[in-house]
Amino acid sequence: MSCTVDASVFVSASRPSDVNHVASRQFLRRVRAAGERVVCPTLLLSECAGAVIRPTGDVELAAEVVTMLARFPRAEFVPLDLPRGHRAAEIAIVHRPKGADAVYVALAEEAGATLVTWDVETLQRGPTTLTRLTPPDWSPRPQP
Repeated sequence: MSCTVDASVFVSASRPSDVNHVASRQFLRRVRAAGERVVCPTLLLSECAGAVIRPTGDVELAAEVVTMLARFPRAEFVPLDLPRGHRAAEIAIVHRPKGADAVYVALAEEAGATLVTWDVETLQRGPTTLTRLTPPDWSPRPQP
C-alpha cells in the first residue's frame, strides 16, 4: 500500500511550536516502521522549504527539512508533467481545492494512495473515491 503525504504534515513535524508537531512526528515514525511507500509530488520540496523559511528565517532548518524529505525511506518523488497538471486542474475546477492541494489529490488518485494531510479543505474536497485522512487516523494496512 502507499500514501501521499502533503506539506502540512512534514512542515508540522519540523516545527516544535506547531500544534500538530507531536502527532506528525508519530505518524512519520509509523510510516517508516511499516515500510510504507510514500508517493509525493516534487512540489513538496519547495512547499516545505518555503513554509519553514518564511516564518522562521532559519535557512539551516529549511535546508534540513529538504534533506530529510529527500532521504525519507521509500519516498518516491513524482514530477508534475502535463497529464498530471491537467488532472490537477480538473480536480481544482470540479472540487475547488487550492491549486497545490489539487496536485496532491491528483497524485494520490493516480497512485491509488491514501492522502494524509492536516489541511481541512483538502480533507473535504476531492473525488469521493480518494481516501483522505489526518495523520492520527492513518494506520498501515496489513500486508497480504
